[in-house]
Parts: sequence; structure tokens; C-alpha cells
Amino acid sequence: MSNIKELIFKKNWEIWDKKVLEEVEFSLDSIQSEDIISISFGELQDFNSRNMPALLVLIFRIYEITGKQISLINIADKIYNYLLVRGIFKLTQLRADRNRIKKKVEVIQESESLIPIMYIRTQEGIFDYHVKLQQVLNRSGINDQFALLNMIMELLQNGEEHGRGELAKSDAEKKARYGKIDLYTFCDEWNGKLCLVVMDFGIGFLESLRQNKGYDNQILTNKEAITKVLEHHISCRNVNGGMGYICIENIIDKHNGKLLISSGDATVIYRNGTVYYLDDHRRIRGSVVYIEICKC
Repeated sequence: MSNIKELIFKKNWEIWDKKVLEEVEFSLDSIQSEDIISISFGELQDFNSRNMPALLVLIFRIYEITGKQISLINIADKIYNYLLVRGIFKLTQLRADRNRIKKKVEVIQESESLIPIMYIRTQEGIFDYHVKLQQVLNRSGINDQFALLNMIMELLQNGEEHGRGELAKSDAEKKARYGKIDLYTFCDEWNGKLCLVVMDFGIGFLESLRQNKGYDNQILTNKEAITKVLEHHISCRNVNGGMGYICIENIIDKHNGKLLISSGDATVIYRNGTVYYLDDHRRIRGSVVYIEICKC
């Protein structure tokens, strides 16, 4: 028999705090596969792009457990407009409050984001995204567009490596899964900053790196895997390392930004040339990469 349960999205849920990941995971402990879940926004008066990664993590964790659509309820008009314009209700895992649909809240066009939430499932989807991203950045007036475009595409290519589902145990299984991606991205502006999240629900940084034979017995923890990517710039594509995160870090430094990577049970932050560790937390599936940089 199905149970109807309501989870509260808390006003302090921003992805920079490891407690958010712990609270999100803790909120899922009581959920069973037969449950019907609603996420309530009753505690919130405001919502912005810094909250979006935490919401996406919560949505897909719930869907992993139940396989059922999730309702978003008790949403103030301002927050509803924000979520609607940013494509949240296009996700098949969600449905809106029926009363809100009947009310037909007027969308505030001025709140339009750069790139609404997108689900990328193939390599071709990444290339299509590249074309759309070029068009959006050309209209945005953001400085250093070419470098930003390269940074975002590098993150998507990395997400492709990490987002190929469960770890393949045989060559035949690897071949069957080749080209299949489970990747989500979102790009927005907030408070004079460009905010970008790339999420996957695949094997994560550690297992992705260990598939490279040069690292399979050298990297033992998620924290070590993320740290070596950021500090030593190792790559799952090349045992001698790669230029991807060097370029990303250069752009972050130039634009007074910061980077967060969460994968497995580890979360690491890069800012001003320094890597900071958050204490180990409850394990999440896949990876979340979140960047904020100043638009100037």
C-alpha cells in the first residue's frame, strides 16, 4: 500500500554546505519504493540558482527510490515563476501542484535564465548544446565568452566520462553502454554571477579515474580522486594528465570565482588557487560540479 509523504525543502539548502548533502540524504532514509512523495516549499520566501543543485539532487534521489513522479507543492508565486522559466517542470520526474496549473500564474519574462535545465543523453546532445550555448552567450553580454564556452564544454565532457551509469564489469558491457550518458546541466545568472551546475548519476570521479589502467591501483578514495584532478590535473582520458581543469581553474581565478565538486562521500572546493576539503559525508551517487564566477 502506498504512503503519501511530504518532504520540506529547507531555506538553507545551498550546495556549498556539506550539511545540505547530509540533510538531503537523511530525509530519504524513511522513503520506501511504494511511497508517493511531495516536496514542499512552504518554508521558502525566495529561491535562486544557488538552491537549484540541492533541489536537483533531492529530486533524482527520490526518483531513484520510488520510480514515481514527485509533486512540488506550497510554492509561492515568485518561486513558481523562477522554477517554471528555468525548465524544472519539463523533467519527467516532476509534476506541478494541480491548483497552481489551474491558476495559470503569469510568468515573469525578465527572470529568464541563460540555459534552462537540460537532460543530455548522447554525445550528439553535447554538440547540440554547444551550438545553443554559443548563441546564448553572444546575447548575454558576458565578457570572455570564448573561454567560458570552453570551460562549460570541458565540464560537460568530464560529466560524460563520469555519467555512464553503473561500472561496467566486462568489455561486452562497456560496448553496450558506449555512447549512453545520464547528464544534467543548468546555467543561470544570480547577483552578478554566472552559476553553472553539471550533474551526473553515474560512476563518479573515483571509478572513472580507476578505469584508466595508470590509476587503477593508485587512487583509493573519492577525496583523493577529486584532489588529484584539481591539484595534479590527472585525467581519465590520459595517464599523463590533461589541460581541462587547468583551464577551468584559470578562468575561475580570473573571474574571482569558486568551484565545488561532490562525488561519492567527498566534497572539495577550489578558490583562489587553494583546495579546501569538507568533511566526508554520506555517499551520493554520481557527481555534482558547481561553479560560480563573476560576470565582469
